[in-house]
Amino acid sequence: MKDKKKVKKRILLIANIILWAIVLYITISSHLYLVARLNYRVKTASNFHITSQDDYKTLVKNTKETTLVGESHGLNKTYIFLDNLLKEMNEQNKLNYLVIEASPSEAAIINLYLKSGDTNHIVNFISDNAGTALASQEFINIVQNVKAMNEKRKVPIRFIGVDIESSEKILLYYLKHEFQCFSQEQSLKEMWLRVSKAATISPAESREILNFIINNEKKLPLKEDEIFDIKMALTLRYSEKELISSEVMLLRDKKMKECYMAYMNYLPEGYFLVNMGSDHISGNKYTYQGKKIESFASLLSEDKKNLKQLYTINLEYLGGQSMHNQELGKSQPVSSLPYITFLKLEDKIVYPNTKAFNRIREWKKLEKGEPDFHMPSVNIILVNSDSVNSTNFKLKP
Repeated sequence: MKDKKKVKKRILLIANIILWAIVLYITISSHLYLVARLNYRVKTASNFHITSQDDYKTLVKNTKETTLVGESHGLNKTYIFLDNLLKEMNEQNKLNYLVIEASPSEAAIINLYLKSGDTNHIVNFISDNAGTALASQEFINIVQNVKAMNEKRKVPIRFIGVDIESSEKILLYYLKHEFQCFSQEQSLKEMWLRVSKAATISPAESREILNFIINNEKKLPLKEDEIFDIKMALTLRYSEKELISSEVMLLRDKKMKECYMAYMNYLPEGYFLVNMGSDHISGNKYTYQGKKIESFASLLSEDKKNLKQLYTINLEYLGGQSMHNQELGKSQPVSSLPYITFLKLEDKIVYPNTKAFNRIREWKKLEKGEPDFHMPSVNIILVNSDSVNSTNFKLKP
């Protein structure tokens, strides 16, 4: 009987040892995989630490004709970083165009404000983007800082919008402003009256107006670049129903790339800073409604000429509270680096959270089938980045 108890104890002991050995093996394997993944990231994109303005100087020296900045929308440190980056790029004469994830008409309205100083333009822009990062105090500060830079430049920095998501309200506001000069020309007056009295503008009406602009281009009392902006705004016009359909949204990055290339080929040569969500910038593909979409940056890099001119900055975050579903007052914890282990940052060691261990299969699948495209790039880690301020705006005089 005693021998049976001893055997049972030994079996339980051996079982416990085996169980703990398995746990230890999984823990060590997971850790080693995370370290290997970090090494992979370091090889494809170095981790750059911003501790002073001098670091921005070093960073800007590495940038090329097109610098892509991938962000998570609605985090305040995104705009602090962008503001400092823009100032340094301006200092080093490496900034001519600022491309944002907004429609051509929205960017055109920002340019109207930069040129005239009329705050009605920026107020309408804020109103139309209420509840999004574009309507935050931090983004408006960037717009006003660009305005201050332009006052000291011979050729002003210009905003460019390449997104297909454009509201009819902002498009109408833009067209009404630009078409004011039509009221003095008899052949254009009918179009002016039509647009000035319109309360809505459908995609079909947008196409009609676009055809009118194309057919009457030589008669229009507008500058060439103003006509080009109007064409782009009318070309990328979709209805709200179309925008929520997967068919249109699956083409979003392709349309953004085509729009960007149209601007790049039309405008004088210069330096472009492209700021978009990380999905569009940081990898080969991303998922939308269960389908894989080739990203804006990947589409751009397919042209070998473009690839040589590209430099990517991946903004990644550790800690803080972000906007949630673009609704004010609701926030969620920030951690776009759940996978990185033992990353030394500001004299602290950052350990992986529990999500890291659930992503190993996902990584392996990703690395086998869809490796990141390769271009010169750098990771900028932002710590404790919270939601942007989207209330109580202050516009500098």
